[in-house]
Amino acid sequence: MLKSRKTNAALSVVILALMLTVMACTANDTWIIHLTLTPTPTITPTPLVGDSIRFKLGDKLIIIGNSAFAPVGLNTTAGPFRAASSATQCLPKTNVTILDVSMNITDSSDTTVYYQVSCNGKKGWVPEYQITDRVKGTTLVIKSEDGSGAALYQQNDSIKGKPLDNKCPDGTQVTVDDVQTGKQTGDTGVYFQITCDKLKGYVMEKDVASAN
Repeated sequence: MLKSRKTNAALSVVILALMLTVMACTANDTWIIHLTLTPTPTITPTPLVGDSIRFKLGDKLIIIGNSAFAPVGLNTTAGPFRAASSATQCLPKTNVTILDVSMNITDSSDTTVYYQVSCNGKKGWVPEYQITDRVKGTTLVIKSEDGSGAALYQQNDSIKGKPLDNKCPDGTQVTVDDVQTGKQTGDTGVYFQITCDKLKGYVMEKDVASAN
């Protein structure tokens, strides 16, 4: 009886030793799965510095829209305007100050630069084509892309609007009478109303340059 107890005790010790050996050998095996938390992806706006932006922080500009009277909506975030995310409204020709600058924070394919502005004490974001420093009275020089002169339009509309018969020749100095964005939805052009050789019309920003 005593011999049987000793045998059982010895077997227990051997089994325990084998179990400890197996555990030690497999403690670092690759089949052991370690659960880790996956961080939530975040969108980092593209850094905008130096020559990559047209306007700088602190610049004093004016808001422009596609008419002389309709308010311009300001967004709560950097991106295309949506009524549901409107922060406030700003009347055309209202003075604004640049507070921040960013690319679209939700769509990396959007190449438009967005600016946070302060308008009458309220903040919001607008695309670059809805602000300008070329106010009424600014002198510009006609400088068309192909050198053939700038097309003149009766309205701020190069999509459906037909250009006037006569172009404004390159090198002509003109004075800004008014400035607006494109009349048609999706038109991101900036239009300047000018008088060229007694002919009044709108030219696109791409066809003018600063006089100095």
